[in-house]
Amino acid sequence: MRVNVEELASIEYHGSSGSTQSCLKALARLFHYSNKVRFAYLITQADHHGFLLNVNESEQIAIAVGFRSGYSGEGPRGLVSAFRLFEFFGIDIEEVEVSSEIMMRFEHCALKYEDVSWIESAHPVRPARIYDYILSIQGDYEEFPIEFSRLFPAYFSLAGVDERIRDLALRFSDDPDGALIEGYRRLEQCVKARIGEKEKTGAKLFSTAFQGDRSTLYWSDELPDAEHVARAKLFEAVFGTYRNPRMHCSQSTIDGPSPEDAAEFLALNELFLLEAAAILRPGCE
Repeated sequence: MRVNVEELASIEYHGSSGSTQSCLKALARLFHYSNKVRFAYLITQADHHGFLLNVNESEQIAIAVGFRSGYSGEGPRGLVSAFRLFEFFGIDIEEVEVSSEIMMRFEHCALKYEDVSWIESAHPVRPARIYDYILSIQGDYEEFPIEFSRLFPAYFSLAGVDERIRDLALRFSDDPDGALIEGYRRLEQCVKARIGEKEKTGAKLFSTAFQGDRSTLYWSDELPDAEHVARAKLFEAVFGTYRNPRMHCSQSTIDGPSPEDAAEFLALNELFLLEAAAILRPGCE
């Protein structure tokens, strides 16, 4: 197959042709990282399928030809999983049937401008066959779950992570247990340094730092008393709920971070943000 480079369409290709899971994860990444998918074309040639997406304002992204139809294996089930993702995010889909030549270029990441123009101007398949693909798999579509824990990574945006633990966020995917334990240690060190404490740890440390009218640190005279108390208790609650059990029973990271690990890291990060926002009470300088 020969294609003039100048004829190639300026689109991104995500996923690997022939690999259903690679294509599903590529699709999930687009949604996970706040890309605004506006419309989706299901590109079909016989029983092979890929997607061409209109994204953000004017971008186009292709999800490789990793989906199949016509039997009950991984490819067709992956296609239904893709439909569920589009449905969940409110994205309309139209199917366009293309020639074997266009599909071959699609599989080789070499769609031409004229191919894309043809797809966008083509009449969608009628009657619509999407529900035929859905009905061809075993099981009830409504009970066909989106496997969020498998498709979406248990990570978070670095933009919202306190700068003192950004390095731990970077290593979180490889060692969530170690990153969390080090994060708890750093938080205690930060609070100790600010209030001049050397011996106390955990709940006693945070009580001295934040609890009551005579605490060393507080947030604002304008903050209602109930909110101040709630913020102070949050430090003790997070340590009691997460840090203490983790210190006594480190968790395996063979399968990478879990959604629960990510939620725990975000809870720890919130404590860092609250600590940063706290100020010394007058008379404690």
